[in-house]
Amino acid sequence: MLSGLNHGLHGLYSMCTRPMSLGLLGYFVNLECLGMDEVLIGFIGVVITVVVSAVSTAYWLGSKFRGIEDRLNELRKGLSGVESELGGIKVELGNVKARLERVEDRISRLRRSLLDFTTTIRDSQEFMIEMLSYEGVSRPEAASVIRGELNRLLESLVGGVSGNPLTKEEFEEIRRYIQKDELTLEEAYRFKELAWKLVREYRYRFPDVWKIYWYAVAWIGWAARLEKERSAGGGGQGR
Repeated sequence: MLSGLNHGLHGLYSMCTRPMSLGLLGYFVNLECLGMDEVLIGFIGVVITVVVSAVSTAYWLGSKFRGIEDRLNELRKGLSGVESELGGIKVELGNVKARLERVEDRISRLRRSLLDFTTTIRDSQEFMIEMLSYEGVSRPEAASVIRGELNRLLESLVGGVSGNPLTKEEFEEIRRYIQKDELTLEEAYRFKELAWKLVREYRYRFPDVWKIYWYAVAWIGWAARLEKERSAGGGGQGR
């Protein structure tokens, strides 16, 4: 079919290019050929225009797509750099966390050491006070000198705190021990126990609460000495 169309077009083209010697028929054929040439030229022009437009559009789209692809590649590179930086930051944060954990561990050990040291100092002071009071270096009569101060301290403590861990009965028991001229060894140990509860709860807000505690510790030595003297038949040193 295409072959026949080509032959027909070739025949028309041959007739259109022959001289005018064909007479009247040649004249009309030439006119017809001229009309067909104009149509063919117009058609070819349209085809060329469409092809050129398509090629131009394809080239433009290709350049645009290449630009987009280049930008996407740059974006990928940028994201890769960000990921690398984030990985480095993550590693640094891990190192900081490990260092903080080591610091916390050292602080915990230091706190335990300080608590142990504080306990050792307190035990040593208790021993010295009990020994001195037992040996008579400090006498029970000295209690009358500080009894008033301890009473004022206890009253300010009771009135200055709320939500006391000690009951009202325990506060009254401490007040009674402070006011007594003489304590038994059992009472002295009970006095020390209650005084330590005061120290444990209020030593930061009321540092003077230690005075009550050391007074109770001193009474352990005094009471032990008094009981020893009584058991030896030497009588008591009460007031």
